Amino acid sequence: MAGRSTKLSLSACKRTVPLCVVLAATCAAWPVAAQQTVTIFDPELLSASQFGRGFSRSQLNPAPSTENEAIEAWGWLLSPYVSAGTVYDTNPGNASYNAKGQWGVRLQPGFSARRDTGIHNTRIYGAADLRAYEGGDYNQVTGYLGFTHRYEIMRDLVWRFQGEYGQYATRGSGGFGRSGVDYFRDAYFSTALLKGFDRFTIGGGASFSNSDPLSSFQSGGSTATVSLQSGYQLLPRLNGYITTEYDHVFNTSRDSSGYNATMGATYAITDLWNLNAYGGVATQEYTGTSIGSVTTPIFGATLSWTATPETSFILQARRRVGVAGITEFENQDYAQIVTDDGASLTGNWAFGSRITSQLRVGYDRRQFSQSDRVDNIFLAGGQLNWRFTNNVSFLLSNVYTTVDSNRPGKSYDRNVTTVGVRSNF
Repeated sequence: MAGRSTKLSLSACKRTVPLCVVLAATCAAWPVAAQQTVTIFDPELLSASQFGRGFSRSQLNPAPSTENEAIEAWGWLLSPYVSAGTVYDTNPGNASYNAKGQWGVRLQPGFSARRDTGIHNTRIYGAADLRAYEGGDYNQVTGYLGFTHRYEIMRDLVWRFQGEYGQYATRGSGGFGRSGVDYFRDAYFSTALLKGFDRFTIGGGASFSNSDPLSSFQSGGSTATVSLQSGYQLLPRLNGYITTEYDHVFNTSRDSSGYNATMGATYAITDLWNLNAYGGVATQEYTGTSIGSVTTPIFGATLSWTATPETSFILQARRRVGVAGITEFENQDYAQIVTDDGASLTGNWAFGSRITSQLRVGYDRRQFSQSDRVDNIFLAGGQLNWRFTNNVSFLLSNVYTTVDSNRPGKSYDRNVTTVGVRSNF
């Protein structure tokens, strides 16, 4: 489960089944962005989804999922872990030509701590990723720390808030002959309140994120978002919802504002299969009139199958609109409105009690509003986890990324393979 999930705890189900169904279905669909979570070992697999409205890098961070081997202390379930291994990166600088592969070592410590009293459910999590390559140019230290809290004020009134802060890396290849790693720091906070009235629910939420690049070659900014949603249980397995959202992007180059309105439905096809589909319209426009605005339909659908926590899959397709965030000044693409069409398939499968696997395949097509730039991005990644003792696992992961862009210097191919060992304490 990722650090930034929007699903509410189902503890209220024990007391009121119809209301719980409406609350759970409404929260599962709001916001839709949070359903892009992936828990793959290599963070490169997330890179094609980290952009735009409601999609910060921190939102997609996987919180350590080791609570089966958790340590109980002072009312908390503590799950510390560390992964160490060897990594081979065919293109650590995302170079368009003359890419040179490099070997390196990788260390990933992390932890998860959870406390659930029924009324209050708190989770604190964090992880770091340290890489040292043989050439030294692409060594990096990244990480994040976050929390989520759910307060069940009443059985039909739930308040949730969450926050996260992290340091992330972008590649400095291209323009001005630069190479190496550039960093930026991302902070995120959100809160939401949801009230149920038998079959009807209504809720409101707000979020704020800030990206602060540490390089003078890049542009950052902040985004504030306010949203409202209402839901209604149409049938025992069918729930409808309407969502409206406003955001304002405070960019160091140019400000912009966005609006969207969507209507959707969640349908529990069976106890294992669930469908969520929505459609609407989104507008993103700049404060000044020199750049203009973009108005486009937005839509999406998610089909999921969950047999056990270790065996499931999610199939998604969607269109969204956002503002290009951390981008390089020399490319003339900063602060542009981007329309993103994409699809992904994520699967988890268990082979017995000791071997688990993950697979994700995804495609994104991004069209920039104020230029002819179009990026086509394809990713495929997988991970195999073999637990040969209760606390020690062998990890093998591979992530392939290819970007085909009509902007010179932005196309590249990259493959990252990691072999390592993970220990849970």
